Amino acid sequence: MKIVCLIIGFILATVVVSDPNINFNWGNNAGNIGYDKVVLPIKVLVAPTIGRTYYYALQCNFLGDDRSAIYMGIQPREPGKNLVIFSTFGTGTDSEHSQCVRGADGGSGTSCSVQYNWNLNELYYVSMQRVYMNVTHQSWEGYIVTEQGQSVLVGRFSVPSTRRGLQAGSYFFDEYFPFNGASKDPTKRKCIEYTKLSITAPLASFNNQWYPSTPTKIRVDTGKDSCAVYWNQNNARATETFLNGIYSYDLENGFLPPIPK
Repeated sequence: MKIVCLIIGFILATVVVSDPNINFNWGNNAGNIGYDKVVLPIKVLVAPTIGRTYYYALQCNFLGDDRSAIYMGIQPREPGKNLVIFSTFGTGTDSEHSQCVRGADGGSGTSCSVQYNWNLNELYYVSMQRVYMNVTHQSWEGYIVTEQGQSVLVGRFSVPSTRRGLQAGSYFFDEYFPFNGASKDPTKRKCIEYTKLSITAPLASFNNQWYPSTPTKIRVDTGKDSCAVYWNQNNARATETFLNGIYSYDLENGFLPPIPK
């Protein structure tokens, strides 16, 4: 087990401030066709229970359109009102389920969500998979699955078939929503709330064969707050474990002590 050092990485424009964030890669096993299913194991240990704060999610991009993306994750809210969110960016998409609406983060795309009482300290699998494809469009479904195998459909939408499958790389982000509209000056941002979670490196499928991923970039300094500035250290960290060929991470935010008054 080790504390991961800072690695300067590429941060997607769709995520303003998100720490820690990790890039993974499954390798070129799917060629120019692309992967058709991904799964992220995730367990939230500590999370705020008031308002919309964090969003823990995995994002993938399509082979045929670098500007499009598909992502899915979970969001803590008030007790009993936690969310699971499944979305895609880009033009030419359409909802195929009542839990989905057009639009994604204020732009083109489709977003699906369901109120689901996922619990702290329980393992879940966030899954995105292609279920249909013809010459014009392909349909994708998002699920949250318990450790016991009980699954809940979050939504279904279509995207153009020209997007093909998913690229070899994926991107996990731990986003703190209040910072998206906050000052760009870290000294003017409040100290973030504490959260802790664990993830396992996501898996991808092609032709019914599963492939593990390896980390390629890790970053923990994109969302500095006033506590990070005052104590001169990052207020996010990732502890990496490598066991039996699989990477896993314990992720934390907001662990620094408050600024003395």
